[in-house]
Amino acid sequence: MDKLNVIQIKQTLTGRTVFGIGGAFVRLIDSDAPVTVEYIKGGQTVGRAESVLGGFATETLPFDGIAVTPSAPGSVSFMIADAAVKYDRFAGNLSPVPVAMSQSRATVLTSGVTTLLAAKANRKYLFIQNNSDMDTVRVTVDGSAPTAVAGMRLKPGASFVVEGVAIMTGAINAIAETGAGASVEMVEG
Repeated sequence: MDKLNVIQIKQTLTGRTVFGIGGAFVRLIDSDAPVTVEYIKGGQTVGRAESVLGGFATETLPFDGIAVTPSAPGSVSFMIADAAVKYDRFAGNLSPVPVAMSQSRATVLTSGVTTLLAAKANRKYLFIQNNSDMDTVRVTVDGSAPTAVAGMRLKPGASFVVEGVAIMTGAINAIAETGAGASVEMVEG
């Protein structure tokens, strides 16, 4: 192939519409409703993709044309090419999901466990910082009780962040390993 031919079409369709444009690749860029794409060769339907949405792509044997049938009247945008074409454009709307963040502080003693944050099933973000200049803190993230020798050890000024898919949903507990009282900062969302 000396030259790659790519044609992009955007049209409002109310029913089955035949496009007599040959190729070997079809990518549905966007559509208001699911569509059915038929691949036509020699006047016959030789393949079909039913109820597909924007982002659908297929590389097939060469065809003479395609027929596009929307499930409801609306705009359809697609491309036809001689060979597979990467087209990674976002189609549609992206709405940010607001996450309420809260920040708090607690003093952690050596004499007993302090619950820094209660269990939270939908926690999306967790930041814990030992804000003390001198005291070491032990932290657990599964609801269990830390001791002076058990739990994640946060030296003065140390912190940890957890975000993404491995979020701790249990209660976050702490105890001071040393010192009279360590200040711990927490942020969760």
